Amino acid sequence: MRRALVCGLVGIGLLAAWHSIAVAQEWPARTVRLIVGISPGGLPDIGARVLAKQLSTALNRGVVVENRPGAGGNIAAKAVAVAPPDGYTLLVSGNNHAVNKTLLPNPGFDYDKDFAPIAVIAGTRMVLVTNPSVPVTSVKDVIALARSQPQSVNFAIAPLGTPGHLAAELFLQMAKTDITFVPYTGIGAAIPDLMAGRVQLAFGAESAVGQLVATGSLKAIAISSPERSALFPNVPTVAESGLPGFDVDGWLCLLGPAGMTASLVDAINAEIIKAVSSPEVVESFGKQGITRPLALRPDDISRYLIREAEKWAEVLKHAKAKP
Repeated sequence: MRRALVCGLVGIGLLAAWHSIAVAQEWPARTVRLIVGISPGGLPDIGARVLAKQLSTALNRGVVVENRPGAGGNIAAKAVAVAPPDGYTLLVSGNNHAVNKTLLPNPGFDYDKDFAPIAVIAGTRMVLVTNPSVPVTSVKDVIALARSQPQSVNFAIAPLGTPGHLAAELFLQMAKTDITFVPYTGIGAAIPDLMAGRVQLAFGAESAVGQLVATGSLKAIAISSPERSALFPNVPTVAESGLPGFDVDGWLCLLGPAGMTASLVDAINAEIIKAVSSPEVVESFGKQGITRPLALRPDDISRYLIREAEKWAEVLKHAKAKP
């Protein structure tokens, strides 16, 4: 009897393993949704759409992008947290997923336990931009203007926890200035007001503001990362412009609901790596200043998200940032 029971349990285990492998092998059998927590135009939206186009071609299945802005990206995150763990509802997120546990500690789901990290998609530098009519050409000019007109300089920020918001908070603290933050659902939503002069400053991903800088619609003041941009080699970094140590990069990762099998996660991870390594995506990303992804496996991504949360917790607590 005991031997029969053991054999039965082994058989059940093998059947479950076979089923998970079969599910992974048949993915995707229908349309895949990529949920994005900002309005169209920002890095997560641009990266998701480039990825969706390539995956649709490679997999011969529909891959669609859904924008669900609001609550610092948590409306989109919750939609994925409660979705079936079958690989058909996935979250394209970035810095905000790591820092929202500081900003929005009670969202109705667990940032660490309710998601399955799958892949890192891309990264980007942020660009400090302004309307060409604003009389500044450098970081020192921006600081001087803000100090001479307290609370009169408006700084457009994307949702809390996104790279644009993090860069603005760090800039404010390091520059010791009094600037008014004006929130938007994404940098795409802020661009019309930037171009009209209703707000004066913003940090935007190169992918979102690069073309506007190239055509002169916006003026680039500085780059957020420690290295200059290949797209704008003559634009200095914030760090070399008077705020040493300033370092903010945007990045994107793909997450699914917790409960996805390891074989399914690995299958999707492999497709993402193939997609972002394809000549089409490399060329599209390169033109927009989007960098290649970090070489992280799913298990590494969890640790990376924890490190990012720790990195920004002090900045956000000092800022007393609240939704």
